[in-house]
Amino acid sequence: MVTRASLSPDQVHAALVRERFSVANLRVQIRISEQVLEGLTDFERRWDRFVLVLGATLDACEKGRLSFWGPKLADGLEAADDARLDLASRQPALFPDCRDPLAKFLRTGVRTFSPALWDLIGETYVDEDGNDVLVPVDDDGNEIYEVNVRRFEINALEAKAEIARHRHEVEAQIRKQRTMLEEAERAVANEHARQIEKLRATSLTGLALAKLRGSWLGKVVWWFVEEPLRNLLWAGVLALVAIQPARQAVFALLRWLGSLFR
Repeated sequence: MVTRASLSPDQVHAALVRERFSVANLRVQIRISEQVLEGLTDFERRWDRFVLVLGATLDACEKGRLSFWGPKLADGLEAADDARLDLASRQPALFPDCRDPLAKFLRTGVRTFSPALWDLIGETYVDEDGNDVLVPVDDDGNEIYEVNVRRFEINALEAKAEIARHRHEVEAQIRKQRTMLEEAERAVANEHARQIEKLRATSLTGLALAKLRGSWLGKVVWWFVEEPLRNLLWAGVLALVAIQPARQAVFALLRWLGSLFR
């Protein structure tokens, strides 16, 4: 891992920018997860409505000994099927890995017979040989479609548990993302504080030097120490350039030093 101490100022700035983008990215992810959670909550309300409508229709069929596909139950079945289609259109975007029995409910129409439908809501029997009979027949050979409200309720509860499972997964994901966001924001705040402290220390040093130079002590140091040293240095440089013996001595010294490394 690269530490801050090994980075140049430009690299530190680039790392800080990446951290900011990371924070922004986490906020976007949290918002998307929250939208999914809102969608699941709405989906669950619509599911409850579907269960209420279909359950009332099944209850009327069972208690009134009515034909499930007769005219008296047609309106209830139509409303239940409309609610099912609405749920089926929303499901892929919320949780593509939907499992049975919820998946079976969503893909199975209720206005026509199908083995899948009867597996969810119908009464089944066992014949004399011990085999399961999905739809029995009477003595005249007519099929007997008898619903089982208790079976429907059990399957509906299991389907709702599948919705709850996905909601818990999204809630756990949001908690994790919020923890990551807090840590990322803390890292950015610490970096900001460090940079500000560094700038403040640099500013204070420059300000202190400027105040010292402007004070009477600074002027004394300038006239009696710094300025004479600077003049002496320039005088030495000019002497080396102007005086030939001194220049030759310097060149000889440099040649001798070079010979030591050959």
